[in-house]
Amino acid sequence: MRVVEPHAFKSVKHPKKRGKSALVPFVIVIVLAIYVAAMMGRALPLAKATPQPTLPTKSQSVSVNWPSYGQAAIGAVGYGVLGKKGEQKALPTASVAKVMTALAVLKQRPLKVGEKGPTITITQDDVDEYYRTIAMDGSNVPVQLGEEITQYEALQALLLPSANNMAYTLVKWAYGSEENYLRFVNNFAKSLGMENTNFDDASGYSPKTVSTSSDLVKLAVNAMDNPVIAEIASQQEATIPVAGRIYNVNMLLGRNGIVGVKTGNTEEAGGCFMAAAVREVGGKKIIAVSVIMGAPNLGAALRDSVPLVNSVLNGFSEVTIAKAGQQVGTYEQAWADSIPLTVESDLKGIIWQDSSASTELTLDDPKAFAKAGSRVGTIKANTGRDTAQSAVVISKDASEPTVLWRLMPRF
Repeated sequence: MRVVEPHAFKSVKHPKKRGKSALVPFVIVIVLAIYVAAMMGRALPLAKATPQPTLPTKSQSVSVNWPSYGQAAIGAVGYGVLGKKGEQKALPTASVAKVMTALAVLKQRPLKVGEKGPTITITQDDVDEYYRTIAMDGSNVPVQLGEEITQYEALQALLLPSANNMAYTLVKWAYGSEENYLRFVNNFAKSLGMENTNFDDASGYSPKTVSTSSDLVKLAVNAMDNPVIAEIASQQEATIPVAGRIYNVNMLLGRNGIVGVKTGNTEEAGGCFMAAAVREVGGKKIIAVSVIMGAPNLGAALRDSVPLVNSVLNGFSEVTIAKAGQQVGTYEQAWADSIPLTVESDLKGIIWQDSSASTELTLDDPKAFAKAGSRVGTIKANTGRDTAQSAVVISKDASEPTVLWRLMPRF
């Protein structure tokens, strides 16, 4: 019988097999590294700059000294019509129409300040018109056949002594005939917004040349915006060929700030006066205008124009539309609280009592990490024709996102 030795039953150890679970930590580390690298390297969302509404600013109200009769309107160069009173019914303009004659002639034959312009030679037709004007008891300046007068001198004769015959001579010279002039000027008037105006002649002697006070204010602001007309309208006197020394029929000129513009007076029109006055407000020259139509006489229109046009000037003032440091928007980052955007310096403008200053905010494309005081846009204030502006800045440093924020998923 075979005896089995005890050691023969000793167990034999086999090596253990590594399972897939041993790879999991390694894979996790790799995935995390890829995730962190991707998240840290991905582009940040753009910052946003958002404007906030700003309230319009109004100046202190003043009383307008309207006449008790007829119709009237007021305005200012760069601001347009600012107010009107009375029924705006088309009435004869009388010689106030000559302001349009001057403007239209300069539209066709422009002049710069200091230029005299081309020479106009007086024809027999011009001489005949002079005698026709005398026969109708119209205002005039003497002319003679072959006389040579410059364009500038002819405009002086038109606007200072209000010569009807020179109105005819000028439009015939500039447009070929009065008929051609009338075709042009009635379309031109519409382009200026003068919807209730009709020109039947160049001088305003015809009662069919009609307008309203508000339409004539539109004419006045355009005329006084022309430096040649503004210069001539402010002249007390001048010397021209043949006629010699001529005088401005505007008796108010040089007083109470009055610098123009034109009188008018016929039986059909009554007294009419287009006034202009100048005053400096906030370092800027303001040219106010007024028109009175249908006055009992020219004297009344002149007298009442002084308080009227000066009350327009009294209504202008310089106001602070936005103060330095005033918030006008926000700078927004996805990873931090919004930061106020503020005005860098006081934003000021000249406004009239019943008008307002509207603001326009333009923001640049925001930089991700703008520093305090960095310019991020511009704020503009529109007051009439003028525009004031100031830089818009960020009020404090824009922060960088934290590592934790960068690693957070964004959807």
